[in-house]
Amino acid sequence: QEADTYRAIRYNLETEWKNTFPYVREMDREELFDKGRNEILDNLVSLSTIPSVKWEKKIKERLWQKLQSYVFEHIFEPAQLKTNLGSYQTFVDVLLRDWSQHELPQTCVQVGWEVLYDELERAAKDAEHSRGYDHIFDKLKKEVITQTRNRHQWDGKAITRLRVIQGTTLDDHTVHTKAQWDAAVNFLEDALYARIKEVNQLISDLRGPGLLSRWVH
Repeated sequence: QEADTYRAIRYNLETEWKNTFPYVREMDREELFDKGRNEILDNLVSLSTIPSVKWEKKIKERLWQKLQSYVFEHIFEPAQLKTNLGSYQTFVDVLLRDWSQHELPQTCVQVGWEVLYDELERAAKDAEHSRGYDHIFDKLKKEVITQTRNRHQWDGKAITRLRVIQGTTLDDHTVHTKAQWDAAVNFLEDALYARIKEVNQLISDLRGPGLLSRWVH
């Protein structure tokens, strides 16, 4: 009777496995662990195939999202009150130097950390659309990524190196090529237009709709 019960339990478990995980052969606990680990490592390896241009674009966009408020509110807008170019340049240089020695390196490292894990999660998500993919390891992958996020710490030397590089770059006022100059001008122009639009929208929200808007809408 015990043998019959055991066979029935085994049959039920095998049937449940086939119905739940149709694309995965039957495996014991150790095999499941190894397969799950290998899939996670495959997701990590896929990060190395992302072109450097894409990394730079994502980091640049995220970095500007983090920095733009400080740039405008604490540097650009206060500097406009200066009456001549010399005092303007001195004011900006002092603020940038202080920024580069404190908050800026930490913010840059944080942005790199966020982009890295965003791409890792995206790689894990993209893998779900591959042929024959089975969701048996979804919870495991999610937990691994969560634990990695919580435990991962950058080498403290990274911030120090970044601080030196940023300080040296800010001290160099030379524009080496026309392309660099044009790119900087276009970037600042786009940023200013976006800032003006944001401020105008904020003013509109604070004032409420005007007479014409109330009639039209």
